[in-house]
Amino acid sequence: MTQDMWDAAARSAWPLLENGPENVRDFLQHTLASCLRQNGHPSPRNAFGMLHGWLAASRISKDPGPIREILREVIIDQVPLIPGQMLMGAPVTEPRLASVSSIAKAEGMHSKTLANVLRVAGLIGTEAELKAAGNVVADYTKAKTLIDLVKHAVPVTQVPDMLTTSRPVVAELIAMKQLTRIKEHGQLKSKLGKAIDGRSIHRVRTFVEKVVEPVGKAPEQYVPLAKAAERCRITMRVILELLFHHHLKNVCRLRGHHGFEAVLVSLAEIKAILQCPLSGVFDEVRFWMG
Repeated sequence: MTQDMWDAAARSAWPLLENGPENVRDFLQHTLASCLRQNGHPSPRNAFGMLHGWLAASRISKDPGPIREILREVIIDQVPLIPGQMLMGAPVTEPRLASVSSIAKAEGMHSKTLANVLRVAGLIGTEAELKAAGNVVADYTKAKTLIDLVKHAVPVTQVPDMLTTSRPVVAELIAMKQLTRIKEHGQLKSKLGKAIDGRSIHRVRTFVEKVVEPVGKAPEQYVPLAKAAERCRITMRVILELLFHHHLKNVCRLRGHHGFEAVLVSLAEIKAILQCPLSGVFDEVRFWMG
C-alpha cells in the first residue's frame, strides 16, 4: 500500500471526526475491547490493522489530524506497555497498564517481591500465583504508589537503633502517629504493612536535630527522657507529648550523641508544667497535671 493510498484512507476517516473526537474514541475502544475478549491482552497492530500501521509509521506525508493522538491514548489506556516504549512517535513514560516483570525492571525490584506486594494489596488476583510474573498485568499508577511505600519500609525492630532509643519509646511514637506504619497508608495489611515508613523516621530524626539545641555539657538538673519520666513519676508518653508539641522550652542535645539518646530535658520545667495546667495539651498529659 503506497503512501498516497494511506493518505486517501486518512481523508476518508475525516467524516467520522466530524461527529466529535469522543465518537472516534468510543469506536476505537470498542474495537480494542473486542480484541481483548478474543485474544487476551490486545495487540494494537492486530486490533487496528492498517490504521495502526499507518499512524505508527515514522514518516507521514500529511498531518493525520487528531486521530493519531486519540488512538495513542486508547492504546495507553487499555494495553500493557513497557515504560519508555515508543508509541505513535513518542515514548510512554508512565503506562497505565504494564506487566509485573516490566514494572519490576523499571523500578529496580525483583518481580516475585513486587508480585507478592501487589497480591497483598489486591491489585492482582490470587490466580496470579499460578502464572509467571511476566504474564501478570497490573495498574502501573497504583503499583507505583505501593512501590514507593515498599522502598521506604523499615522493619520495626531496626527503628530503636536508628533513633538510638528503646523499644517502648518507639511504641509510644507509633501510638502518637509520629512514626507511621506502612499499613496506615491503607493498602498493605500484611507483615510488610507492620514495617515503619522510613520517611517518618527521617521526620522524627530531623525534629530532634533541628528543634533541640546542641550543648557540649549537660546543664544542671537536665536529664535524659527516661530519667525525667522516672524522677517526675509520669509516663514516657507525657514526656514525648510535651516535647513534640513544643511545650518544653528548656531542651538540649549533647554533642557527640545522636537521636533520643542525646536529648536532655529540665526536671524543673516539667514539674512546673505538671503543677500549672497548660492549654492545648492532650488528655494523657492533663491527667498528670495538678
